[in-house]
Amino acid sequence: MTIPETSNPINPSTPAAPCSRARRGMVGGTVLIVLGLLIFAEQVLHTHLTGLLFVPLLGATFLAWGILCRRHGLLIPGGILLGVGVGSFLVDGPLQNLAEPARGGAFLLAFAAGWLLITLTAFVFQRRLIWWPLIPGVLFGLIGSAMMIGGPAMAVVNLANVAWPLALVAIGLALILRRR
Repeated sequence: MTIPETSNPINPSTPAAPCSRARRGMVGGTVLIVLGLLIFAEQVLHTHLTGLLFVPLLGATFLAWGILCRRHGLLIPGGILLGVGVGSFLVDGPLQNLAEPARGGAFLLAFAAGWLLITLTAFVFQRRLIWWPLIPGVLFGLIGSAMMIGGPAMAVVNLANVAWPLALVAIGLALILRRR
């Protein structure tokens, strides 16, 4: 299965060079080496590290693949998986003694960072501005920050929880009335 070519971000009228076999081999080989070392370390050390690091490593693999092959579509699952994986690692590892809702807030902040990473890597490595991941990234970041802060910040989140469905209704009505 081949991935469709994207346009060259420097000169959109020329197609991007296809991902070379050597680059695909480098990503695949690196993934196998890291996975093998991780599983070997699990067998020797008897930790639960493999389970905690599998999703972040999968996300890092997609990011590396997207960067090396200049495919911005691969950055999306990479950023999301890396954010979810790092968030899970943090709340099941170093932050496991953190009280709720701060643990949930830490997870959401890591998840938000994954969304922001999509925009950052696309811009830095491909000179392409992909702005839409900033929307969920900022929203998850604000909610995660409020959960970490607690108190009045959570009151704002609770108010937003009640108000956002009404905002959707208002936007829907505006779209319908605007067409008439």
